Amino acid sequence: MRYLLLDIWQPDCPIVNLSEKMENMKIYVIMPHVLSTETRVLFTVRGEDVQGVMETIRRNEYVKYAKALWKDESGADIEMVCKTTHAMENFLQSHIVFQRSLYAFNGLERWFVIVKNKRDESEVLSRLKERNEVKIVEKEKIKEQNFRTMIWLMANPLSYFQIASILSNLNLSKTQEALLKETLRRGYYDYPRSTNLARLAESIGVSKATVVKNLRKLEGTSMRLFSNLLKIKEEYRKDETKIKTSQQ
Repeated sequence: MRYLLLDIWQPDCPIVNLSEKMENMKIYVIMPHVLSTETRVLFTVRGEDVQGVMETIRRNEYVKYAKALWKDESGADIEMVCKTTHAMENFLQSHIVFQRSLYAFNGLERWFVIVKNKRDESEVLSRLKERNEVKIVEKEKIKEQNFRTMIWLMANPLSYFQIASILSNLNLSKTQEALLKETLRRGYYDYPRSTNLARLAESIGVSKATVVKNLRKLEGTSMRLFSNLLKIKEEYRKDETKIKTSQQ
């Protein structure tokens, strides 16, 4: 298995067109439902000019329908029906395991794609380049265990919410962020240690007492973070055990 991270410019994609016209606005694609001739997609935009977004979308020649399902001063979630793009048609026709549009920004739509081998990778890239501009941001082999974990997360949306909650609550002060980077860069947690508290304090321009206080807070945050992640992993292990038991 191999994954590809692609940036694609598509002349027939309303979301790409919107990201070109609304500069520096990141448009997150939440849920596309693709049919042979049209695609229904839910996407979210952040920014104050929701009216401008709606007008731009509705003027696009490929858009059949668009409606803001929810909006406030921070942005909107928008439902849109449009003609299925050339890129999506080729994804459907190619030998791929998985594809997902992530977001569009400044005229490029970022895609995450999984293929079985190099031959399938070459096929999908060749087809995409017929009408689109494609840049490979990253590509790499996928370990089987990582792939299975990703599939499990996709099938367990509550785990996504748990991870989102962990990230939302991960609020560090500027001092703590600087201290975290320095402890790792200077090898404070190496064995044996490559630095000490006094040197850490000097490197980020604070007192030794401030380092001690913030390091304790960081360590407490890390323990809670790992504890929450281990709970998610334990759920994964339970499901794996059930599958193995049922196959015996």
